[in-house]
Amino acid sequence: MANLCPYFSVIVPITDQNVHLLPFTMDSIAGQTCDAFEVIIIDGQAKEHSLSIFDAYRSCIARIYTALDRNLSGMLNKGVELSKGNFLHFLQPGEFYISRNSFQFMKEFINNESDPDLIYTGCVIRHSMMRPQQIFRQIEHEDLKGAKTPYSLQAYWFKKKSLVMAGKFNTAYRIQGGFDLICRLYRDPTLRKAFMKRILTDYEYRLPKRNWILRQVYETLLIIFRHFGLSKAVIFWIAQNQLRLLLWWSKSIQGAFWKRSN
Repeated sequence: MANLCPYFSVIVPITDQNVHLLPFTMDSIAGQTCDAFEVIIIDGQAKEHSLSIFDAYRSCIARIYTALDRNLSGMLNKGVELSKGNFLHFLQPGEFYISRNSFQFMKEFINNESDPDLIYTGCVIRHSMMRPQQIFRQIEHEDLKGAKTPYSLQAYWFKKKSLVMAGKFNTAYRIQGGFDLICRLYRDPTLRKAFMKRILTDYEYRLPKRNWILRQVYETLLIIFRHFGLSKAVIFWIAQNQLRLLLWWSKSIQGAFWKRSN
């Protein structure tokens, strides 16, 4: 049964594109040894579907909310409004907790750090053209200026009160609302940030579509410009163009070898 007085609220937004990955996430939540949590599902599926997909996890789901507006930032904001936990964590289907003790590890860390406003953990970065990377280092302002931070929210845990006071997610950003929020929280000198040198989550990698990548780059550029000025935005844009050139060159080389082998 969902916890009536949860310490953690796990908010899971669902779309047509990722609903099939939900078991990866829910199985890792249901198996947690610390039961002071609730799960809030924000269901943004556009296609007709059966709610039976949630039946196996009813005991740990506190609320299933059907989202008419499928803006991701708006969906996350609705999850925040419905949550009762002191601390919030956001997972998308396909993202999952590595250990059954993840909540317990985090709760102990929060107590030892005297309730920080934002916690950043170690994380795994996956890419189609390189091996997975494990990152164990604190976020610095220069990392934010160059968008050299994990885009996924799975690496961040938020004190609900602080997140709400910061204005929650900006719905103008359909993809990068999380990055904008992290920038706002890190730039606020009154908020306490803490780094946990432990990886708690991983994810099932799926190659994003080209339109999604372009939208992500566009929104990231706007966020850097808004928070750090034109010069940092220009540097980011140049770096992105160089990256695209490198990827194009790499694919060209792969294509050449493929043709030779045939």
